[in-house]
Amino acid sequence: MQRNLISILICIFSCAFLFSCGLETVITVAEPTVRDNSPTYSSDDYLTWFCDFLTNDSGNSNLEGGTFLGTDVYYRIYNKDSDLISQRDSINSVNTSSNGNSAATRMVESYKYKPLGLGIKNSIGEYVKYDNGGYVFVPSSSSNRKIRFRPKTYKGSEDVSEENVDLYTMRACVGVGNEYKKTGNAYVIPIRSNGKTFDFFDDDDDDDDETDRFDIEPVSGDEDFECNSTITAENTYYVQFFAVGVAWSDSTCTSIFSLVLDLGSIPIKKGN
Repeated sequence: MQRNLISILICIFSCAFLFSCGLETVITVAEPTVRDNSPTYSSDDYLTWFCDFLTNDSGNSNLEGGTFLGTDVYYRIYNKDSDLISQRDSINSVNTSSNGNSAATRMVESYKYKPLGLGIKNSIGEYVKYDNGGYVFVPSSSSNRKIRFRPKTYKGSEDVSEENVDLYTMRACVGVGNEYKKTGNAYVIPIRSNGKTFDFFDDDDDDDDETDRFDIEPVSGDEDFECNSTITAENTYYVQFFAVGVAWSDSTCTSIFSLVLDLGSIPIKKGN
């Protein structure tokens, strides 16, 4: 009798514990879509050296058990093209719905991809982080948006009129639709996770000592750089980009990722 009573009490307390903690809700985040441009590290056409994608805010508007934070962009810099190909293909090989977060996990944890930042030149010529009002590269919205960005400005192209809808094919900038993020006359540009720019060789011809210290080549030990002692080409780097939807799980208090979207790879060459 006493043993049965103890068993009943254990069962009651166990059930109470489970209900008080709640069961973990499985959250499926819809990935960004529609890549119109397909940049590749081997291309010599600088007009194609930009990335674009469509956010999937509508597909994530009613997540049960979580909150859609928006769309993030991750990148990694390489000096050997075969390293880029190997790691990119490895990430894409597990980028299926049956594998869940595997591609994003491999991208971030195994290959150390870093979130792309936003920066803007302040009044004294220094690049500072641009506050986009959210935790990720593109904070969530009520509707899907076309995002475009170019990581590097090329000499002679910085005076292209902002009225030109093809501005993203010419200079470093970030665009939502046909509008480009600016503060005053300064364009918001993509920056590395360490606050440096992707203009590794200062090819925008700004002749600004303050700005030039942000325009430097990656070095061994940089967290966003896959450094190989055997390089592919002199004065050439390659940057691979992925976009991914990000949500917050209420039950686990962690970030949940969608499948990744391969945005392509862009070469950074000296003298272009």
